[in-house]
Amino acid sequence: MRCRLRRRARFSSTDCAISSDAMVMAAAVAKTATAVVAVAVAVAVAAAVAVAAAVAVAAVVAVALVAAALAATSRSNGKRIAPRSR
Repeated sequence: MRCRLRRRARFSSTDCAISSDAMVMAAAVAKTATAVVAVAVAVAVAAAVAVAAAVAVAAVVAVALVAAALAATSRSNGKRIAPRSR
């Protein structure tokens, strides 16, 4: 908005100051809102990365546990019975 000098009305510098202050405030609010949204997006991305890492670690642990269980089972089932001595 521009402060216009009207021929019929008296020019008031306070009106101009108020409108420019409002514009400055609106710009500051817009910048703050943009910063808040940027921080929220960064936090959401960080949370998604953390969840993905946790899922990957859980999958590795699960695979290791299953492999250990299978190895233990195959060891116990694969025992040979000693032949009877005559």
